[in-house]
Amino acid sequence: MVLRKWALAAVLLLASRSPLLAAFNDIVTGARPQGMGGAFVAVADDANALYWNPAGLTQLRNAELTLMHANEADVSSGPTLLTDFVGFSNWPMQFGTIGIAVFQQGNNKVLQERTYLFSYALGVSHDTSLGLNMKYLTLDPAGRQVTANDPALVTQDTVSFDLAGLHAVTPFWKMGFLIRNVVGETGTVIRENLRRTYRVGSAYRFEDVLFLDDSVTWSMDLFTKEDIRDAPGAKILAATGLEYSFDERVSIRVGNERGHVTAGLGFGHPESGIFVDYAFADDAPGTTHRISATYRFGALPGEVHVVHHMDRSAPEARPERKETENSGQTNGRAKASPNRSARAPARPGELESEATGRTGTAQIGATRIYRSGQAKEFDKEVKEFLQK
Repeated sequence: MVLRKWALAAVLLLASRSPLLAAFNDIVTGARPQGMGGAFVAVADDANALYWNPAGLTQLRNAELTLMHANEADVSSGPTLLTDFVGFSNWPMQFGTIGIAVFQQGNNKVLQERTYLFSYALGVSHDTSLGLNMKYLTLDPAGRQVTANDPALVTQDTVSFDLAGLHAVTPFWKMGFLIRNVVGETGTVIRENLRRTYRVGSAYRFEDVLFLDDSVTWSMDLFTKEDIRDAPGAKILAATGLEYSFDERVSIRVGNERGHVTAGLGFGHPESGIFVDYAFADDAPGTTHRISATYRFGALPGEVHVVHHMDRSAPEARPERKETENSGQTNGRAKASPNRSARAPARPGELESEATGRTGTAQIGATRIYRSGQAKEFDKEVKEFLQK
């Protein structure tokens, strides 16, 4: 009887934050997206793309492993909801790239929801990519298999799919979309379709705002979400976010989602590939805290199509430099970019020929070069080569 009461309380709490009443919750993952108010569908340039926009996986130069823990709600009258997320991206294949993730939400003593996710992304042109999520969802009372006449105490599972896309309008401006739960059913006695949600977004990036290696990203998402108790009758909702980042080492984020303020901080060490993010949201029914840790692996083989002009790539210069220079001498003069003060970043999918000293990539001929912010000597050699 006690289990039943707590399970019903958890179901009601989940429903107040979910597009499905007493069903599968729309779990929010990632401290970085949370800090930006959840306006991330057009950003999606790290492992959080697994959830927010799988098409964004084509932007990643390197594999990333991310872990997140969140305190979803803290209400005295009911259980505290905890969310955990583990994701791995991005493993390039001959055609496209893949990623996997597992995330869960709930309370070990009451109710747990788990989602197992497989993501696939494919670049269809130099500035456009498409993505697909295949999901297996389970809803377990008390974190164990239970069978009862009460639907609140019956284990449920289902399979669902998400479709997504990402397009670079200009080198600075990207747009994305996500259709969540394209197909999928839930229910134990009466099967019903999972409610489909739609999200479209836009993100614009400003570079060298205050310093040489800083940037500001502004993003906005419009989305549909049903059964939101704190916004009754709303059909189209908005989320906005702003991120200031200095050379990926320090980031400050603020956002607003449905009138709720969000904020966050990020600290990174690109040379070691370690990044830590924290965010909180003044959300109903309580304040949410999220913390994420990400490890970026060394460069993996394979090409990417849609690439953000400020890549989170490997910190060390690659040994292909000599081979690349020889290739450039064989194939003729490489086209040089404008000087840094007047340059615009390469269009996603295109490649810069000028080395800037920033963590990122350049390409001469057909071989990709990876470099770090400390590779000044290497940058000088590349510039001298381009001037020949």
